[in-house]
Amino acid sequence: MESNRTDDKLAAFLQRKILIDLLKLLKLLKLLKLLKLLKLLWVGSVKRFVKAHELYHFQDAKPHGWFIREFRASFFPGLKDPGGLLATIIASLSKERVVLDMNIFLNKHKV
Repeated sequence: MESNRTDDKLAAFLQRKILIDLLKLLKLLKLLKLLKLLKLLWVGSVKRFVKAHELYHFQDAKPHGWFIREFRASFFPGLKDPGGLLATIIASLSKERVVLDMNIFLNKHKV
């Protein structure tokens, strides 16, 4: 009789453990789906902003240096889509990109 109770307790424990593990797995799957959705939204924001940035270059007829042109092409679309601007800034801040841009800037301006 004692053996049956132990077996029943063990079976109940294992069932609870399996149920808890399944719930954790479901939460993880929901989180992964959410992350995938966020990535799609993030990439969409970057693409939308870059498109607006490049279209601004086409309509900007004022003669300025490259820095002012780039600033204007980022600033004005950024007013309409601040989330896209922020996503684009974060997406472009890799170490390699920053080093490359700094080298181009320093070589071009002989600083």
